[in-house]
Amino acid sequence: MERYFFAKKAMEELFNYSASERKGIVFLMCLIVTINLGDFLYHRFFPQPAMPPANELQFLSALDIPENETYAPKNKKYLLPERAFNPNEYKASDWQKLGFSLKQSEAIVKTRLRRAFTSKADVKKIFCMPPDYFDLLKDSLILPLNSKQQNEPTKTKEIISKPEWKGPLDLNSADSLEILKLPGIGPYWTKRILRSRNQWGGFCCINQIASLKGFPDSIFVQIEHLIVLDHLKIKKLNINTISLEEFSKHPAGWYGVAKSVVNYRNQHGDFHSVGDFNKIYSLKPDKIEILRHYVKFNDNN
Repeated sequence: MERYFFAKKAMEELFNYSASERKGIVFLMCLIVTINLGDFLYHRFFPQPAMPPANELQFLSALDIPENETYAPKNKKYLLPERAFNPNEYKASDWQKLGFSLKQSEAIVKTRLRRAFTSKADVKKIFCMPPDYFDLLKDSLILPLNSKQQNEPTKTKEIISKPEWKGPLDLNSADSLEILKLPGIGPYWTKRILRSRNQWGGFCCINQIASLKGFPDSIFVQIEHLIVLDHLKIKKLNINTISLEEFSKHPAGWYGVAKSVVNYRNQHGDFHSVGDFNKIYSLKPDKIEILRHYVKFNDNN
């Protein structure tokens, strides 16, 4: 009998919770139910795609799908050659360096062996040549003379011959043929250099060439001592009259420089010297160093 009363008392003490303890237990149970219900509803209305089994993934990765214009990935990156080249002299390994696969490269070489490339149109017809990539590559192509061109030797020679190097080159006044004199510089980089020069209005330092996206360090080392820059040929902006919209389009005004300068001018009046830029705390010294080459303070400068 004593054992019965002892067991009854123990059970009462085990399940005898205070009001706060009972509230805590109820809250914990509600939390567990809410988490499980939320997980169920999430997977019910937002089902996750089922992953294929490991053996199927291995099979898919081993598939050799031909890369042509239809199936080649749109985000595949192709590289441009460092200099102009004759596609008839390129080996499969050379095409691979430009981003083509081994099979594509071998197919290009087989096409060339059947019939040499005599025009840019022939290269464009290559089945695995992306049209947008060809638009960039075509300026780097050097092709042999066809029969019609061979009948005009003097005219053709004037067009395709590379001028001889005669001395330091002023990159702020040189034309495309003169820039082609520089070692390692082909039609593609000539176009990029001229485009950048037009955007800036002229170069103020040689590092502006090195900072061109993708410009090879190996070429920069060859040309840096062959270039001079005439700062008098730089087109300058009147910093006291230029609008925010126009200044923002200039490379010197990018990254908020234009907004900082124009806002300060509107609040404090015209600038009178480069030293006034030091009063704009948001302008760093390297930005001011660039600005001083591209601004003037009146139309007489």
